[in-house]
Amino acid sequence: MPISLMTGCSQAPAHPTFAQDLALLSRHQSPIVLEDGPRKVMVLAELQGRVMVSTARGDQGDSHGWINRDYLAQAERVSSAAVGGADRLSFGPETGPYSLFFEPGVEQTGDNVRFQPAISTQPYQLLHRTDTEAVFSQQVQLENYQGQVIELDVKRSIHLLDANHIENALKVELPQGLDYVGFKAQTEITNTGRAMRDETGLISLWHLGAFETSPHNTVVIPTRGQPTGVTPYFNDTRASHTKVVDGTVYYRADAQYMNKIGLPPEHTVPLMGAWDPALERLTLIVFSFDPAARRYVNSTWLPGKHSAQHAPYKGDVTNVFNDGLMDDGERFGPFYELESSSPALQLARGESAHHQQTTLHFQGDRQALSKLAKATLGVSLDTIERPFAQAADTTD
Repeated sequence: MPISLMTGCSQAPAHPTFAQDLALLSRHQSPIVLEDGPRKVMVLAELQGRVMVSTARGDQGDSHGWINRDYLAQAERVSSAAVGGADRLSFGPETGPYSLFFEPGVEQTGDNVRFQPAISTQPYQLLHRTDTEAVFSQQVQLENYQGQVIELDVKRSIHLLDANHIENALKVELPQGLDYVGFKAQTEITNTGRAMRDETGLISLWHLGAFETSPHNTVVIPTRGQPTGVTPYFNDTRASHTKVVDGTVYYRADAQYMNKIGLPPEHTVPLMGAWDPALERLTLIVFSFDPAARRYVNSTWLPGKHSAQHAPYKGDVTNVFNDGLMDDGERFGPFYELESSSPALQLARGESAHHQQTTLHFQGDRQALSKLAKATLGVSLDTIERPFAQAADTTD
């Protein structure tokens, strides 16, 4: 999550319905709605085939996904706006010698961040759609901090999932008594320009999902290899917001502390989730991951020997961004983000790569939700709520 996006706190209802969001986005765009009974997903070709919101409970059900409703109610589009969306495509790295977010030669500070059209205002073309799938494409150009121009054919597909697809993704049987909605977002790129090389800059495919939050919303990241901590991105982690307990990372994503963390490949399993007791919603994210891959672009903002500047291909697979007040008293949302990235891509001309992220939301009986959390994340809802029951505002 870049830290100099144009802010825009939405004054929309606390829990907008899917129908309300559809009406709002229809003012200046042409939303595509994928649906299967009460399960619906809304996608915009105008914003790179971005998934905006979803619902498990029909038109009058709550929307899942934070979007900047005040901004989207207007006709004008600017590249620096914090738009949000339940799954959007970006490209890494954000910082370092091969950054895609700074013009060549400028100081890499928040005030100088740029958002190229390929990840902000460039519309995609709708190639194909059914009731449950939409496929988009576009030819894009990106310039990195070295002045290298990267040319890509991008194909992006959004697929609304049924119960069988969800059970296959999670490798568990869904408990009875739950409402659910799930979608898979897959991005495939083909290099149509010069070969990508280490010394001129590799890129990654970066999927980000922005969601509304509450004071006790907790992200859960199962791990391997017993990590003792997480990667900080632009400020310190705090014990009030980050804990590692028995090999599981817990993160309080409450939009009250501007912060971002990451987890490197050696500690990654292709699953993370979040439990929000106020919204009574369990979210699970499944993403493509190759355990043998070790090189990921580095987008940290902090200096040091592990910085993006000094270790550009020693980055993270997963990230959590937590919104919060900035120095000027403004905030982006409030929202939090669950993010995953492909490995660093070294593509010759004509070569292709892909990344996918599957987003699943569950609502309903707490016992059934806890059973699902235990079967997937390895912990019950009671266990998830425990680390920050009496959170202290101290620095790790």
